[in-house]
Amino acid sequence: MLTKSQRERVEYFLSDDWVDLGDDREVTSRNLAAVLAAVESPLELHLMVAGFNWDTGADAVEVILA
Repeated sequence: MLTKSQRERVEYFLSDDWVDLGDDREVTSRNLAAVLAAVESPLELHLMVAGFNWDTGADAVEVILA
């Protein structure tokens, strides 16, 4: 079971809120690194990958799997 902050983190990731709307790859990369650094359990990562929006490309999943 996830805590409230874990659920919010997963939702943040799944809703693509970490992707910079101005298409600044550096900002997007920093946002992704920050959300992944805050992950507290393997279940969070599992849910992030399971519900991933592939429209943003596979880069985020590659970072998670690395």
